[in-house]
Amino acid sequence: NIGPVTEKLRGGATQLVRIAASAMVLRDHLPAVLTRVRKQFPKLRFTLVEATLAQVEQGFAKQEFDLAVTVTAGKLPAGYHALHLIEMPLVLLVPEDCKVKSAEELWQENLVRETLICPPASEPITLSLKQGLAKRKVEWPVGIEVTSLELLHTYVAHGFGLGVSVKVPKGQLPKGVRMLPLEGFPPITVAAVWQGTAGPVTRTLLEEIKKQAAGLAGK
Repeated sequence: NIGPVTEKLRGGATQLVRIAASAMVLRDHLPAVLTRVRKQFPKLRFTLVEATLAQVEQGFAKQEFDLAVTVTAGKLPAGYHALHLIEMPLVLLVPEDCKVKSAEELWQENLVRETLICPPASEPITLSLKQGLAKRKVEWPVGIEVTSLELLHTYVAHGFGLGVSVKVPKGQLPKGVRMLPLEGFPPITVAAVWQGTAGPVTRTLLEEIKKQAAGLAGK
């Protein structure tokens, strides 16, 4: 394994930070953050890893990551720290030509017959969905399990079923997909997570990530 992050003084020796996040965060939001951080730490290098929450937890356990931007579920283990960034409501994604006009239509029966497309069972989106369904005494078996929201959007657009996702601030839906609110379901929290004491580089990263999230939320 690569050793822990090297926290040197600005302009000193080359520094490496290993960051884990979803593909969406890595692609759409982190470039702006890292551009600003590099102005303060010109020799900073990064290892960027696409990871689900389960992979983030495993990576931290093996000391493979220094920082993660991830959805969170429950209390963090001892030694971990989290900076809460944003909350996103659950939404139902349906193909454009789907006859379903509201999620409430699906709860009219105890068993939803539409094909459900969602993340793995341990992911917060799916946990939130199951919690909300349990309150309504509704069952909805998983038809297609996907490991990223991008895949979920693609398979909904191609008519394979209905997907459960989150409403991303300023996010755009792919062509052929409609979004319906899922009212009364627990929202999903996104946080920056790290272990131990944050050094100068990590603190700067956290501050810039916080600014990026505030801009998305319109704060």
